Amino acid sequence: MSLLNFKKHIVYIGADNSGSTSRHRADALRRIGCPVTVFDPYLVVKSNRKLINVFNYHSSFVFVQKLLLQKLKRFFSTLSFVPDVIWVNSGELLGITILKWLKRNFNSKVILYQNDDPTGNRDGNRFLTLRKSIPYYDLCVCVRYETELDFLCLGAKKTYRVMMSFDECEHKIDNLDEAIIVPRVGFLGTLIKKESRDIFILDLLKLFVPIDIIGPNWTKSKHWLRLKKNVLKSYISGSEYSLCLQKYALSLGLLSHGNRDLITTRTFEIPAAHGLLCAEKTSEHQLLYEHLFEAVFWSSSVECASLCKSLIQDMNLNKFIRINGFAHLIALGQGNEDVCLRILRVLFDPC
Repeated sequence: MSLLNFKKHIVYIGADNSGSTSRHRADALRRIGCPVTVFDPYLVVKSNRKLINVFNYHSSFVFVQKLLLQKLKRFFSTLSFVPDVIWVNSGELLGITILKWLKRNFNSKVILYQNDDPTGNRDGNRFLTLRKSIPYYDLCVCVRYETELDFLCLGAKKTYRVMMSFDECEHKIDNLDEAIIVPRVGFLGTLIKKESRDIFILDLLKLFVPIDIIGPNWTKSKHWLRLKKNVLKSYISGSEYSLCLQKYALSLGLLSHGNRDLITTRTFEIPAAHGLLCAEKTSEHQLLYEHLFEAVFWSSSVECASLCKSLIQDMNLNKFIRINGFAHLIALGQGNEDVCLRILRVLFDPC
């Protein structure tokens, strides 16, 4: 991958905790040659009182706008440079007043990168403030065609759709030949309300699929007592996360239908870690990977169980699919560095 032939000084407004995909993108921008200074707005609005956090979430953060603007003004006053780009990750916290202030005071391109589905119905009022702010961005980047169309209807000046991505450093794994594969299926993910993930996994267990779950909120399932022994941890990150994706004979890539998903971050992270992607059959999954050659896809729990049991038994085919999936992923150019580079080129394209 060729790097930018010019440096862009970037102020990155987004989550900065090491396990977040937001932090991964900020680090990727640094790796392609851009000086990046991060402001984490979530540290400003986060409260030790759970009820306040819930209230802010469901009120679309409208009552923290004044505080955020004060903190942003103080942050920008400490900078010794004028940024070329103000990169806003997610954007749920930034309202119109803040966007107007940024545009009025800095001769910078202001970009939104949105990895969720802010115009869908799953998250209630969470993104209401963001939706009102869409016209004030120079470029709105999203990961769904539906979101791109919705952004245009909301008055976006310019949109760009990208696929979700993996991180070249975060998900880097040593040679597959040295891996010890355990004969079990892994699901690294959250129990999401009204998505019936617990029912799907129970179906697999009833069909004698050995499965481990790692992720939050599973204690909230109505079937917790039946799932309890299969839930190992509520959270992992970093190298431990990538090693888990590699070590399981297959790793599930479950979609959020409430988020209008046709792919998921696991679609790329699992092959990046030399794991075997086992995901729901969708149009985009089938365009990305060839079934039984680079990944495996299913349309029901019965079909999923059959694939899992077969590929736990046939480790030669298992390894063959893993190798092909990784090679194809690298050829696709879906790492954070590649995606960030494409976004910057679109942002500064005069057309």
